[in-house]
Amino acid sequence: FVSSPMDTVTEHKMAIMMALQGGIGIIHSNLKPEDQAAEVRKVKKFKNGFINDPICLSPDDTLEDVMRTKQMLGFSSFPITDTGKMGGRLVGIISNRDTSFID
Repeated sequence: FVSSPMDTVTEHKMAIMMALQGGIGIIHSNLKPEDQAAEVRKVKKFKNGFINDPICLSPDDTLEDVMRTKQMLGFSSFPITDTGKMGGRLVGIISNRDTSFID
């Protein structure tokens, strides 16, 4: 797949989506060189699969809390922070492997 280098077609969002599908997005040239470079930088810095806003649990949460959160949100793993919130100190991770054998 190749996207057209037109100003109404390919900027960083389209180029990222094309790359995720195995294609290439050509950033259009109707921008100032600095703006073109900024668009390319956004594509190159894109981190696929990174979760910027994870649901965290605390060491005080019980297994029941973990199972309820998994069922409610559909996630299989959670970071455990000292505060139970994003930005707290990471103290562990609970994953599907930790809970898969529990009824």
